Amino acid sequence: MANTPEILLLNETQAAALLTVKIKTMQQWRGRGIGPAFIKLGVSPRSPVRYKHSELLSFVESGTVSSTAAQSVRCALLEA
Repeated sequence: MANTPEILLLNETQAAALLTVKIKTMQQWRGRGIGPAFIKLGVSPRSPVRYKHSELLSFVESGTVSSTAAQSVRCALLEA
C-alpha cells in the first residue's frame, strides 16, 4: 500500500479558532466566496462543512502583504 499523506479536516469551530475569527465570519466568507476553500459533506443546506488544514494555512499565506498599500489593494479586490 502506498504512503498517502493524511488529510486533516477541521470543523467550522476549529477553523475559526485557528484563524482567530468568529464562526459568523467564516459563514459570511463562505457566502461571499472570499474565505478559505471548504468541503461540504453532503448536499443538504444543513450538511456539515469541513476545512482542510492545509487550505487554511494557504489562506493565511495568501493574506501576507508587504505594505499597507498592498493590503488596501487586496481589500478593494475582495470587496468588489
